[in-house]
Amino acid sequence: MDYRPEVRLYVDKALRDYQLWQENETETHWRDLVTSAIQERAASLRHELRPVGRSERIQAERAMAQQITEKHANREDRLKAWQAQTGKSERAFYRRLQAA
Repeated sequence: MDYRPEVRLYVDKALRDYQLWQENETETHWRDLVTSAIQERAASLRHELRPVGRSERIQAERAMAQQITEKHANREDRLKAWQAQTGKSERAFYRRLQAA
């Protein structure tokens, strides 16, 4: 996710979630709660950094597709990473790679 969690997340969220889980005050495991908090924060940061114009967005997606290709060895991992980061289809991934 390319997101480095903050200490505040640990103090404000993780410790409290763990305590609630240990006291059986929550139905969801504390690790799942913390993971979803991290994913939400990473998504909000990605949204804040989203390029404004269409050409900028396409350039960013091309770079992202290239990075994913370099980072992941097999097709399934590449597609999962692409869809997690962009929410776009397999076809979009290959279009961006082809144009890069």
